[in-house]
Amino acid sequence: MTAGTRLATLDPQPFQEALAAAEASVMLAQAELAKLRSGLRPQEITQAREAMNQALAVVREAQRSFERQSSLLASGGEQPARGGRRARRAPAPAPAPAKGA
Repeated sequence: MTAGTRLATLDPQPFQEALAAAEASVMLAQAELAKLRSGLRPQEITQAREAMNQALAVVREAQRSFERQSSLLASGGEQPARGGRRARRAPAPAPAPAKGA
């Protein structure tokens, strides 16, 4: 072997594929950044606020229900149905008449 003799050759394809994948990742990140910088449309903001307000209303109702049930449990009282009245079971419907009868 003499000085300057090629000992090995590297296949460039895996490196080219890795470079292409990295460039694609950069392009996706740039698109995501542009999307974040542009912000949400007013309609999306309104919808998000409405969803948040609905979720907060559910939380408040659950908190009130919890507090009411805790108070009843602590006092040993009965659990009232909504509207402050005791829950009553509706009578079972009458069976349908047989055909031809």
